[in-house]
Amino acid sequence: MSNRITSTTVLILNLALAYVAGVISIVGFFTRGTFSDWAGMLAQWSAVLVGFALLVGLGNLMKVHVGRVIRRETDWVYSLIVAGSTITILAMGLIGGSPGTETIAWVFKWIYQPLGAAMFSLLAFFLTTALFRSVRLKGREATIMLVLAGLVVLGQAPLAGAPPLDILVSVKDWLLDYPVLAGMRAIILGVAFGAIGLSIRILLGFDRPYLE
Repeated sequence: MSNRITSTTVLILNLALAYVAGVISIVGFFTRGTFSDWAGMLAQWSAVLVGFALLVGLGNLMKVHVGRVIRRETDWVYSLIVAGSTITILAMGLIGGSPGTETIAWVFKWIYQPLGAAMFSLLAFFLTTALFRSVRLKGREATIMLVLAGLVVLGQAPLAGAPPLDILVSVKDWLLDYPVLAGMRAIILGVAFGAIGLSIRILLGFDRPYLE
């Protein structure tokens, strides 16, 4: 009986805390004064909690990959690379005094960004392969998407700037400025309305992610 009372009390306190924090954040966003100051304080607390969560995640990352290296599990070399690079970057940041040092900037510019560009460039090949596979289903939508994607890819090529292929650049710009932009805005609006609905459900207590 006491355990049930305790769990009910914890549930009520969590609901009250979530509701008060949510109301203060919403009211502080649209007003100035006390609620705005409280909302800023809550935002700072959230930043601190996120920092500690990142430290916990870093510790868990090192625990998992160092354990794989010690046990010599399958592909443990990749775990060694992850753990070694993590320790190296962390040491460089601590020795340099701040994340914005020249050494960290060099690593970001000449290692991280090229790797990111290489991974992003592979998406074009994966997308093209997926489109060709979808065309095998003989779908009209897949064919239209394949043609439009091909026009955009050709419009990005260096040869597209020379006549008579310069029309591909105009077609590519029109596709990106109108249909693609309209679709992106529709997705952003949908995500925004979904976030509003989820926030209302959390404030009303229908969804309780903080108890999971």
